[in-house]
Amino acid sequence: MLQKKGVYAIIGLILVFAIVHLALPPEQHEPRATGTVMLGGIAFLLMTCSIFLSTRLEVFEDWFGGLDRMYQVHRVAGVFAALTALVHFFGVPKELPEGVDPVANAIFPSGPLGMLGLRFLVIDLFIALNRKIRYSRWRPTHKVMGLVYFLIIGHFMTAPGIFFERFSGSGIILILAAAVGVAALLYSVFGMNKRTALPFEIEAVNALERATDVVLKPIDKMLDFKPGRFAFVEIEGKGWNESHPFTISSAPGEDKLRFTMKVLGDWTRKFREESQPGGKVQVRGPYGRFDTTKAGKKQNLACWWDRPHAIPIESPCDGGRR
Repeated sequence: MLQKKGVYAIIGLILVFAIVHLALPPEQHEPRATGTVMLGGIAFLLMTCSIFLSTRLEVFEDWFGGLDRMYQVHRVAGVFAALTALVHFFGVPKELPEGVDPVANAIFPSGPLGMLGLRFLVIDLFIALNRKIRYSRWRPTHKVMGLVYFLIIGHFMTAPGIFFERFSGSGIILILAAAVGVAALLYSVFGMNKRTALPFEIEAVNALERATDVVLKPIDKMLDFKPGRFAFVEIEGKGWNESHPFTISSAPGEDKLRFTMKVLGDWTRKFREESQPGGKVQVRGPYGRFDTTKAGKKQNLACWWDRPHAIPIESPCDGGRR
């Protein structure tokens, strides 16, 4: 179930930015410029929130009700960021007001950077919403969002003062958000896998009728988890460059880690056919907030709306892409 604390935090951040921006606009701002620049700032804040959620920090699972819900909000925030950026682009004035020094307020390179970032953003949005694209092909293209984020930062940091004052109240909010977003982006790309994964060795690969039972032996220390949790599994070696989430099927306290992987796509089929005992595996987790002791009268299986790689086993939302 989606917890609203995290959603309220995102809404609160946007409201604070909007109030500060509307209360302290640049002196020469027209209402149209004030409103459209505000929409551009909101789009950037939504992008920052989306990037921050992709870090998978466990501390925020309680805010959203689990990692699956964090990815759901991650995707929705990305979609609204793209739509808001489009409104900003088509609504913002393209020419400087009369009497303004064109040299002191040149739109280069802000304009080209914004245009390029918007194009990449729209293309990535189309790819993200296209469920027919396989995850193995989608994943590399989605990494382009890091480049888009830097382009957008360059766009508003080089914008002429007539449109955006970098050290105004709302400008400082965006600069602080950019610092947090860049740190989160670098952590996701370069630090997360190495710092949070535990090494395991494949002890057994048992092919069942429609699933694969995998037994892993810890190399360093055992993963501490609760029933109902899941973890990301990544195989070490050439040709294995993706991590996929699976529900942990062993019981807490056991000295081995077990996953029962339903064969639904290329990755799970390849794992079933090519994995051998002795292979090295990186396991990252545990994640999830599935707790029947806090259940209500109605129960629903969670759909992972981010991408097919983020779908717990037995989920009806899979669509056979793993």
